[in-house]
Formats: sequence, C-alpha cells, structure tokens
Amino acid sequence: MLDIFPRAEALVGGMRLDCVRKDVTYETLASVDFRETVRKAFPFEAWNKPLAEFTAAQAAQAVQRR
Repeated sequence: MLDIFPRAEALVGGMRLDCVRKDVTYETLASVDFRETVRKAFPFEAWNKPLAEFTAAQAAQAVQRR
C-alpha cells in the first residue's frame, strides 16, 4: 500500500502548546500604563467601552426611569 498522506507524527512531532493564564485585576485595568499599552497593541479596537467604569446602582436607576 502506498502512503499518500504523511503520518500525523511526522507533521506535528516538534509542535508544542503552552498555556499561560494570568489574572487581570481592577488595579491593572485602572492603570494608565496598561490602558496605553492595550491601545497601542490593538489600535483598531474601540477600547472606550470595555475600559469604562460603571456601578450597579447607576444601572439599576436607569432601568427604573423607564
């Protein structure tokens, strides 16, 4: 039988997957340096909304006004 397709071991033998998880704290998100770094790394994203702060009490008041 002819081997037309290579074996998986031959394709991914040296491949490695590393998973590193890091926590993001409020202090990190509030840091001006962090915000500037994120904006520079992803210049085409609108970061105003994800980095904006609000309190649950303000959200509840907005619902009551309807």
